[in-house]
Amino acid sequence: MKASTIAGLLALGVIAGVGITSLGSLKRFEHRTMSCSNPMIGPFELVVNRAKVGQTAQLTQPQGNFTLIIKAISDGVIIADHDQRRLRFSIDFTNEKVLVQENSKLKSSKCKTTEFSM
Repeated sequence: MKASTIAGLLALGVIAGVGITSLGSLKRFEHRTMSCSNPMIGPFELVVNRAKVGQTAQLTQPQGNFTLIIKAISDGVIIADHDQRRLRFSIDFTNEKVLVQENSKLKSSKCKTTEFSM
């Protein structure tokens, strides 16, 4: 009787471990990149390490690197701003698209994404 109880608890532990791991709650590091070209701002790359409001994302262009502030996340779309350049990025990793807004102009880009997590 004790052996079957131990086997049952062990099976529950394995199932719980697999469930937690598949949900991504044990991720220590996440690095997501989008490589794009936009008719308004040219080629660029966006790097998001932590998709949380208040965290930063990195914008890389031939002109240099810029820090974006993540302002909102809604339905998997990350909204990030660069206030000094008056740029807003709507980053959609699922559909591999980025909307770039500069003042009142808005242009869409189809991008290539890469993701790495541990």
